[in-house]
Amino acid sequence: MAAPDRELLARYVEAFERYDMAALTALIQEDATQSMPPFELWLARRDDILSWSVGFAAEIEDGRIVEFTFFLTTDTLLPLFGLPARLDS
Repeated sequence: MAAPDRELLARYVEAFERYDMAALTALIQEDATQSMPPFELWLARRDDILSWSVGFAAEIEDGRIVEFTFFLTTDTLLPLFGLPARLDS
């Protein structure tokens, strides 16, 4: 991952952890999309993503996030990639 992408990811994680919607808005491209397999959820445009997120990564283009994909089957999916199912605090 290139340095600018790592920096963007760090800013996204920090804003997400703080639930800083203004910071998240600044990071997400206007025409970004979000999906969440296995559900049929597909959101288009930053405003729709943020509206859904308030009730609740990513490809990167021009320094902004353009797509979100959430997987809810992490207990079985993450170990397939050698990743822990949970992170200790």
